[in-house]
Amino acid sequence: MSNLFRFNDWPFRTKILVALILIAVLPLSIISAIQSITAANSLRSIEFAALQSTAAIKLDSLEDWFEDHRRDMELYASRPAQARSVARIPDALTELGDGDYQTGVARMVELYSNPETIDAGDGSTYSVEHAFIAGIGNTFVQLYEYEDIYIVTTDGTVVYSFNKGAEFGTNLVDGPLADTGLGTAFRQMLQASETEVTILTDFEYYPPIDDSAAFIATPFIADGEITAIAITRIPTTRLDEIAQERTGLGETGETYLVGEDKLFRTDSRFLEELGVTSTRNNPDIVVDTVSANAALAGECGQAIITDYRGEEVF
Repeated sequence: MSNLFRFNDWPFRTKILVALILIAVLPLSIISAIQSITAANSLRSIEFAALQSTAAIKLDSLEDWFEDHRRDMELYASRPAQARSVARIPDALTELGDGDYQTGVARMVELYSNPETIDAGDGSTYSVEHAFIAGIGNTFVQLYEYEDIYIVTTDGTVVYSFNKGAEFGTNLVDGPLADTGLGTAFRQMLQASETEVTILTDFEYYPPIDDSAAFIATPFIADGEITAIAITRIPTTRLDEIAQERTGLGETGETYLVGEDKLFRTDSRFLEELGVTSTRNNPDIVVDTVSANAALAGECGQAIITDYRGEEVF
């Protein structure tokens, strides 16, 4: 199973982050005081129905969140003038490098390593194009509160970044970030069979920020051809907020997201107890539980199990 999905291949509910599973649990202590088997079974049914309802609400919130990101990116890349502008950048970089493309890329990084520089004032064609795309990109990131946005040429060169971090000027085909989620988003977008499709990567560790990140990619299209790829990095913060929202879970229940590698995609609410600062993609905390394995197999149900902390939960 791929760790990517295309939004037009939904139903989303069966592919949330592709095999990410939403697990809702309550501690067994909630029902341990009930002595009557009949009463206990009845209470369990009620609690399970409540957990199902909580999980469904959270799934709706996650679905809406990712759908909003998809629409944002498609809107961002839909401007024909911007698609034509990014199509001119490879030639502009060759010109900037006095006939050598790689020299032009190095010069680009030198001129624009400061994220506040919109136009370096050197009169180059690249500076004209950068001023245009930065005017749109900077506004987009600030308005929609994204972590960063990148424009990547079809040869893999990151020719624009809002933050001008480690990604700017690198190549996603053979550079140091080729095997990260950013590189994966770029490659999968180029390989997509349809020209207008949006790609979302799973959350995974991303070295430049020393944290987990997911990426959404969509193409710039001009005259029916992909001229470049727009990629944005989306944070884990909102994902955690949705998963950790307490409604319907009492004082000790929790919900969390797990990937098909059985690692967390959200933070556990028991970080202090676990002695870690984050559970996201933490290889030392594997959710190899009955519930996780069943959910990854496409099953839904209720059970008393031992959770990832060794605690009995419902």
